[in-house]
Amino acid sequence: MNITIGLCLLTALEIVFSLFVTAGDDPEADYLHGRALIHFLRGGDIRVEQTIYVERESQRKIVIGKGGQTLKAIGEGARREISGIVEQKVHLFLFVKVRQGWGDDPERYRAMGLEFPKE
Repeated sequence: MNITIGLCLLTALEIVFSLFVTAGDDPEADYLHGRALIHFLRGGDIRVEQTIYVERESQRKIVIGKGGQTLKAIGEGARREISGIVEQKVHLFLFVKVRQGWGDDPERYRAMGLEFPKE
């Protein structure tokens, strides 16, 4: 399950325009692929880290869900999908952070491969 799509589906599209998913910020990562940091572990396992940014604390609570259930469901679906693709055991770590006003930051749009809307 694509993490962004999973978030949209499981939060009933409540915050679709207020979130973005990106790689974590671990300088020790073995590989940066798109929006994920990837570490190759002993024994062939793979560790994948992604950070989900929202604009407000209330949105963070929606993404995490009651008792972490929404984030857990998203993670489980994504972990299964990634494991099937790479045919290895995957350890997926999802982080949810608040970054106020990210939607008004042209650099965020460029990081996602989008053009900042002109007014």
